[in-house]
Amino acid sequence: MRARTAPRDLTHGRAWRGSREGSSLREVTRITDIPSTRSHLLGMNRHLIALTLAIWLPAAMAAPRAIPGINAKDAYPAACVDCHVKDMRLSTKLARWNGTADATHLAAMQAFAPKGMTLKGKHPPVTGKDIPTSCLKCHAAMAKAAPPLAPLLHGIHLAKGDQSDFVKQFQGECTYCHKLNKTTGTWSIPSGAEK
Repeated sequence: MRARTAPRDLTHGRAWRGSREGSSLREVTRITDIPSTRSHLLGMNRHLIALTLAIWLPAAMAAPRAIPGINAKDAYPAACVDCHVKDMRLSTKLARWNGTADATHLAAMQAFAPKGMTLKGKHPPVTGKDIPTSCLKCHAAMAKAAPPLAPLLHGIHLAKGDQSDFVKQFQGECTYCHKLNKTTGTWSIPSGAEK
């Protein structure tokens, strides 16, 4: 015998269903106990899944972003010396440090120095013949007199986040400096003379 269902009591948010034994009614405690509601919810779930896929799939299948030197042209194949040209050459920028550095710049650079190293704000003249390899003479990974080159350059280029010039102009793209050898899978930073 099929259970009888009474109309929903909308004023109290309850629905009632007849028992299988007879005509007595019992309260339905879950909305899914109502057969018509259960099928409606299953239909809604299918629609939500379809809607989610319709929104997500095009984004997931979109073309990959252009990465210079990987799947797009690299405008700076020689890294430092291709980017730092004219008034932005490293020899020109570091000439400001030949005497006494600006206190603001000095404090910013101090943040990238190893613990216990105090920067004095002076930098010897840079010839610009082999950048950045010539920098490693003083800025090696275990340097005692100057900050190691990697944290120093990453800090200068990226530490200010959205306020960093490198992030503003070049979206912080790593491959403008770090070059991938697609044959060996190794990374390097090219070195050369300033332009």
